[in-house]
Amino acid sequence: VNKEYIPFSFAVDKLSLESQAGDADGTITVTPLNGVVSPGASVPLEIDFRPTAEKAVNLNLVCRVRRKQRPITLNIKGEGYAINQELIIEEDDGRIRSVPELTTGAEAALERVSFGQL
Repeated sequence: VNKEYIPFSFAVDKLSLESQAGDADGTITVTPLNGVVSPGASVPLEIDFRPTAEKAVNLNLVCRVRRKQRPITLNIKGEGYAINQELIIEEDDGRIRSVPELTTGAEAALERVSFGQL
């Protein structure tokens, strides 16, 4: 909230996102990147996190405010995850194998697995 009597402008430092891109893999976007906050008002920032890898992400987003000596730093943490599954089958002869993932198109295959009586 702008508790001043005059509006102030702000700008998100794009370099703070780009310099830490090794941690974030370009998966974080911020909108708006700049704007003006009226007296007594606030401007929400929308942070979109779309991870491309299963790992933790931690970066510091820097927002520069005009006429302020120090920037505002927002610490952003997130974790990418995916649902992984694997079906492993023990054959009648004792061999163990995994059932491959289904593919699409002309290569699509369906393997029927009988679980017998459960």
